[in-house]
Amino acid sequence: MQFCLLVVQACDIGQQRLRFPIGRLLIVGLVGLKYQMLSKPYAPAKIFLYAGDNDVGRGKMAEQVFEDYKELITIVQSDFPKVHLVYISIKPSKLRWDKWPQMVEVNRMVREYSESHPNLGYADLASPLLGSDGNPGDVFVDDGLHLNQRGYFLWQQALAPHLD
Repeated sequence: MQFCLLVVQACDIGQQRLRFPIGRLLIVGLVGLKYQMLSKPYAPAKIFLYAGDNDVGRGKMAEQVFEDYKELITIVQSDFPKVHLVYISIKPSKLRWDKWPQMVEVNRMVREYSESHPNLGYADLASPLLGSDGNPGDVFVDDGLHLNQRGYFLWQQALAPHLD
């Protein structure tokens, strides 16, 4: 069986009911390069990566987050030359709204880079989470950072085209 691997920095996704193919999706946390330990045994067909939110939230500039992403891509492609890696865009949030311009810049750089590399993809999670006024919608729990059930439903819809 081929696996999809969802790599996230830190989130409460395990508490949400997402509908992904049973037995095909592994969810692991990415802290430093624990990727090596967590992903190698599974030989995934696809890797979904959500990263950069906490980095920008802690003050890292967009260019550095993008360089970190490219460094990880180099490692992944070395380990799994045929794997398709899909970057999940950094989401807007009420808590980090002041950082949104940096996040938009990271998303832009990753999207453009992905368009010119055949084994890379980009899933736009940000757009569905914004209201018609351009501000974060009603998709967050009380902390203003983590998604509520509706937010995760929108995330699921944004990822669905990338699962096949």
